[in-house]
Order: sequence, then C-alpha cells, then structure tokens
Amino acid sequence: MYAGTLNARYGILELLQAFATIEDTHVQLMICGDGDSEDVVRKAAAADDRIRYLGRVSHSEALVLQSKATILVNPRRNDEEFAKYSFPSKILEYMSVGRPIIAYELDGMPPEYRDYISYVQGEGVAPLAQAIRDLCDLSDDQLNAMGASSQRFVHEHKNPRVQARRILESL
Repeated sequence: MYAGTLNARYGILELLQAFATIEDTHVQLMICGDGDSEDVVRKAAAADDRIRYLGRVSHSEALVLQSKATILVNPRRNDEEFAKYSFPSKILEYMSVGRPIIAYELDGMPPEYRDYISYVQGEGVAPLAQAIRDLCDLSDDQLNAMGASSQRFVHEHKNPRVQARRILESL
C-alpha cells in the first residue's frame, strides 16, 4: 500500500513500474491520495486489476487501511536535493500502524531507523520491485514481527512527550 501525494517527484511512477514487473497474481497494490500523477495511477488501475486506486481518503481512513496492509511502501528516492534534509512524516505514520515498511534510505533519515525499515538496495524500478518481492516472500509471522518492532520503537522513542523532552534538554 501507498498512501500519500501522487506526485512524480515522490516516486509514485516508479512504484507503478516496479509493481508492473511483479508477476504474482496474488499481490495487490492499494493506492490512496491525489497529485500530479493521479491520471497515470487511474490508468494503471484500469489496466491492472491488482491495483486498487481509492482516491483521496481521510487521514483516519488511511490509518485503518494502512494497519490492514501487508506492506507499506514509501517510494521517495534519494536523488533530489531536498532528500538530504528530508524525513518523510509518512515513515512515522507507517511505523505507528505496525506494518512492515519498504523505503529508500534518504540522507535525512537518522541511522536509528535502519533496524525498522526494509531499505531498497539500489535506485530505480528493479531494486524497488525486488524489495517488494522479498517482503512478500516472508511469512505472516515474520511480517507481523517486523511491524510490531517498528511500532514499538516509534511509540517508545518518537512520541510527543519524548520529543518535547529532547527539545527542552537541548535548550
């Protein structure tokens, strides 16, 4: 599942291309959001019945859908200048629902997240597709354990109280 802005610069087109190379008919891609690539997403969903495009949904509905997904994907690549200073809030949102995450390792992401995210090894369509295949090959128990681990980390170490304490201690 991907829920977010459907702008080309955030990797949605590469996600669609990567998914198109996955031949497993049991794998589905659910997409929620809107943006400059919405027409491309609609066309991909019309052409491949494994792709479900739900349009823009409320934040609460997105959280429910994310919590039921097998895998969550953030296809934002590390190839633009802004990525050096970027930490997508989507990562924390994904972690909070307790599902495994596939993402590119952005320069702006602290190393402490490496244990909780399945990073795409390389840039482009083929490595992204391989990352999706690799996680889809894991058992439900393995996927659930990965998700629970990231959820525990974000709830224990990235909650508002802990973050406020860190700010106050830095003053």
